[in-house]
Amino acid sequence: MIPSLLAREIRRGVDDYLKTTFPVTSPYFGGVVEEFLAREAALAQGPYVSVGLPFSPGQRAGEFFPSVPLGYRPYLHQERAFARLAHPRGRSTVIATGTGSGKTECFLWPVLDYCLQRRGERGVKALFIYPMNALASDQAQRTARAIHNNPELRGRVTAGLYVGSDPEDRLDQPVKAMAPDRAIT
Repeated sequence: MIPSLLAREIRRGVDDYLKTTFPVTSPYFGGVVEEFLAREAALAQGPYVSVGLPFSPGQRAGEFFPSVPLGYRPYLHQERAFARLAHPRGRSTVIATGTGSGKTECFLWPVLDYCLQRRGERGVKALFIYPMNALASDQAQRTARAIHNNPELRGRVTAGLYVGSDPEDRLDQPVKAMAPDRAIT
C-alpha cells in the first residue's frame, strides 16, 4: 500500500477511536477535540516514505538441498548462508540483512534438511532460541508451514514450540515426550 494512504487510514482510525472511546460530554469542551484532531500535525506528521531494499538475486541454478526442494530462487545472501550452513561441518554464520530479506530461511532450510537426513536417529536435532515468546511463536508457525508445504518434509520431520512457561515439575515433559525427529523453536 502507498505509505501516505496508509498513514491517512491509520490517522482516520485513531481519530474515530478517540472520538468514540472518549466522547466529550461537557458543553464547555464541545468541538475542542474535533478542532485538535483536524490539525494536520496534531497526532502525527509526515512525510511518509517506504523504501524497499533491493536484495541481490542468487546466482546458482538448481537446488541446494536435493532432498528438500526450496521452491523458490534464493537471494545471494541466502545462497552464501546455505553454502556455509549446509557444509558437512557447518560453519558459524551471522546473517545481517534487511527486514523481509529471508533471514529465517537462511538457517531454516539447512536445519530442515539436516533433520530429514537424520530422521532415523532419535532425539532433538536442532534448537532455535528466541528472545521473546511472540517471536518464537511466529517462527514456529513459519517452521510448521515450511514443513507442511513441502511434501518431502511433511510427516517425516516434526517441530515443536517450548517457551518455558510451564511449572517447574513439567519442564522436562515436552522434551521427554518428543517424537524421535524434532526441531524445537
